[in-house]
Amino acid sequence: GRLPDRHPYANEYRRALELDPTQTALRRDLAFLWLARGRKDEAIQELETVVGHDPEDLLASAQLGFLYLERKQPARAKPLLEKVAAGSDAELARRARQALRRESSALPHKNLGEKSLALSYLNDALRELRLAYEIDPEDHAVAYNLGVVYNLLKDDR
Repeated sequence: GRLPDRHPYANEYRRALELDPTQTALRRDLAFLWLARGRKDEAIQELETVVGHDPEDLLASAQLGFLYLERKQPARAKPLLEKVAAGSDAELARRARQALRRESSALPHKNLGEKSLALSYLNDALRELRLAYEIDPEDHAVAYNLGVVYNLLKDDR
């Protein structure tokens, strides 16, 4: 039979890191392995260690910043993404600037939309949540609340 392509297991990374804990590239690879397996807490822990040892690692800084944004921790994400945005990797810088813009411009609309929904000002909530969704379609909380507002307004389309 044919054996599938084999990727190193996490414990193999751990053993290698025990031999040389300063191997930030190996630790970053372990973080991406954790991400691929859906284990974001472990990935964040490894990326924090990488960025702590090598603050100039733009890839680790960007990924950590994106994870912080995903976890609704913009204060932790912002300095990392600003550093990446000013860095030498053009594509990473573009993605970091895009995430920063999206975060800063969508947040006021999201907050106002959520407050309007809580107070049952449905038309105001609809307007603000629509704007927030247009700015950041990846924000699942906004998408959910937008669906709630549409449902309450009996707009099923």
